[in-house]
Amino acid sequence: MTPGGWGTLLGHSVGRLVRENPVDGIGAHANIDTCHLGNMYRGNNNERIYPPDGTIINFEMPPIAETYEEFLTMCEERGKAATGAIG
Repeated sequence: MTPGGWGTLLGHSVGRLVRENPVDGIGAHANIDTCHLGNMYRGNNNERIYPPDGTIINFEMPPIAETYEEFLTMCEERGKAATGAIG
């Protein structure tokens, strides 16, 4: 496998489980970050699904905040309060 490959496999497995067994408040997207030998790999469970009817479904991670400031901006843009969030 490639570096971080097992993490990607884990992310896809977790994503598939939550998509097939939805629970309110838990999304089907997964970020999997792995560290090995001084390196870091960031993965997600993006995939292209080909149902039998010939359609194509692109399952892609929505944008995520990578800093606290980005998090606050995204909350504000969505009309959500970040009260209690710690930066």
